[in-house]
Amino acid sequence: MRVDRLPLIVLDWAVFNINYDVCQSIASNILIPVFYLEKLADSENVYVRRNVAGNKNTPISCLEILARDRDPHVRKNVVENENTPVSLLETLVSDEVYYIRECVAQNKNIPIACLEILAEDESYYVRQKVANHENTAIYYLGKLAEDERDEYYYVRRNVARNKNTPISCLEKLAQNESYYIRAEVAKNKNTPIACLEILAEDENIHVRQYIAQNKNTPISCLKILAQDKYASVRRNVANNKNTPITYLEQLAEDENMYVRKDIAKNKNTPITCLEQLASDPESAVRMEIAKNGNTPIKCLEKLGEDPNRNVRESVAKNKNTPITCLEKLASDPVYSVRMKLTENRNAPSNCLEKLATDENINVRKDIAKNKRTPINCLKKLARDEDIYVRINVTKNKNTPITCLEKLAEDKYFVVRAEVASNPNIPVSLLEKLAKDPDPIVRIETAKNPNIPVSLLEKLARDSDHIVSTEIANNPNIILPN
Repeated sequence: MRVDRLPLIVLDWAVFNINYDVCQSIASNILIPVFYLEKLADSENVYVRRNVAGNKNTPISCLEILARDRDPHVRKNVVENENTPVSLLETLVSDEVYYIRECVAQNKNIPIACLEILAEDESYYVRQKVANHENTAIYYLGKLAEDERDEYYYVRRNVARNKNTPISCLEKLAQNESYYIRAEVAKNKNTPIACLEILAEDENIHVRQYIAQNKNTPISCLKILAQDKYASVRRNVANNKNTPITYLEQLAEDENMYVRKDIAKNKNTPITCLEQLASDPESAVRMEIAKNGNTPIKCLEKLGEDPNRNVRESVAKNKNTPITCLEKLASDPVYSVRMKLTENRNAPSNCLEKLATDENINVRKDIAKNKRTPINCLKKLARDEDIYVRINVTKNKNTPITCLEKLAEDKYFVVRAEVASNPNIPVSLLEKLAKDPDPIVRIETAKNPNIPVSLLEKLARDSDHIVSTEIANNPNIILPN
C-alpha cells in the first residue's frame, strides 16, 4: 500500500503514538512528507534515526543534526545519503570512527581536498578507498602506490586498478613483489603494452590469466598464452574477444575439455569450429554449441537428437532452433527438455498448447506462468488438478479476470491468497477476498497495491489478531487508528 495514498491521520497515529516498528518503516519511505521525517529525526529509537538519516528526502537541516548523532551508524547513513551536502561530508572527514571516514572516502561527491586529507589517514581501510576513488589526484595516487603501511597490499592493489593511475605508477607496480598487485596491473585497461608483454611471461599463473583476458593484450602475447601449460590461462585466451581466428581454431582442438567448452561459447568462433565441436565427445562442449547463437541450423537439428538431455535442453532454448525441431522436442521423452521449450520465445502456439496438457506437472507449471501461453490454455490450466499449476495461473498477467474470479473460490487458501496479491484484479474481487474466511488471504488482500483506503481500514480492524498485526508490521502499510 503506497503511503502517499493514506490519509495523514493514519501517519499521525504511528508517529505521535510512538510505534517504533511502524516508525522505522515510515522513516525509510521516500513518499513520507518532510514534516514526519523532521519529527522522526528526534526519535529516541536509534533504528528510526538511522532510517531517517538514509532517506533521500530527509531535509538538510535534519541531516546536519544527525551528522552529530551519538550512534555511528546514524552518521554513516548520513554519509551514504546521496543528498548529503559537501559541507557535511567535510565535517565527517575527521570522524573518530574509521568506517565512517571510509564511507566518506568512497562518496562520489567528496571534494578533492578531503581526499587529500584521507590519503594520509592512519587506517589502511580508509586509504584503500581513496586509492580507488575516481577523483583522487594523480599526485596522491603516486604516493599511495608506495604505501608501505598496508601489510595486505590493499592500498597499492587499488592504485593498480584505478583507471586514473598514471602510466609511470603502473610500470612500477608491474614489478612489485606481490603477485596480487601485478595481477591488478594486468587487468588495468590503461596498462601500457610494454608492461602487458612483460606480464604475459610472469611466473604467477593468476597474472597470466588476467593478461589473457585483457582486451588490450597484443596478439603476440595471446599467441604465447594460447600455448600456456595451464588450462585456466588458455581458457581466458579462448574467451578473449580479440583472439584471432587462427588461435581459436587451435584451441578448438585443445586437449582440455573446458578450453574447448569456452571456444564453443565464443561468439567469434568460426562456423567450421562450431560444426567440429558439435560432434565433440564431451557433452558439456556440445551443450555450449547448442546454446551458441551462431550455431548452424543443421547442427541444431543434429543436436536436437543428441543422447544427452542437457544438450537437447539447450537446443530447446535456442532462439534459432527451427520450428520443426521444436515440435519434435515438445514430445521429448525427458520432461526437463519439454520444460526448457516453454522458455523459448519462438516456440509456436501448437507446441505451447501441447505442453499445456503435458502429463508432467512441472511442464504444466511452466506453461501456466508463460506470458505467451494462449488464453484458451490458461482457462484449462485454471482448472488443473495440481494446486501449483493453478497458483502459477494466478500469477500470469494474461490470465483473464473470469479465471481469477473462479480461482478466488479455490478450495485451497494458498490459491486464493495468490489471487488476492494479483495487481490486475478489480476492486470488486478485492472486496470479496477481504471477507475470505482464511486470515492469510485477507492479509494478502491488504497488501494489494490497488486496495482502496476504505477497505484497508476495515482490514486493519480485523477481528483476527494475525491480520491486524501483519498489517501493522508491513513496511508498506500503516495501521490507522
